[in-house]
Amino acid sequence: MKITWRWLVKDGSKSNKTHALDPATGIEAPLFHPRRDDWHEHFAWSPDHLYLIGLTPTGRATIRRTGVEPRGRHESSEVTAA
Repeated sequence: MKITWRWLVKDGSKSNKTHALDPATGIEAPLFHPRRDDWHEHFAWSPDHLYLIGLTPTGRATIRRTGVEPRGRHESSEVTAA
């Protein structure tokens, strides 16, 4: 599965920011970096494949900071099969 990372810079929501609050702990966490971090360590799809779930502080903080929307509701969160 190939993920298109355009949602990370959607509307400048990430831009030069490197950290955000993890909503589960309230502690600042580093944002996901697609060239350094492993997607599967930080994210998973919900059972119905509509929602992205943050598995770690980094995953949750990235989802919160970027405002990722459910699949199919925003064209910038594309997923394609490799």
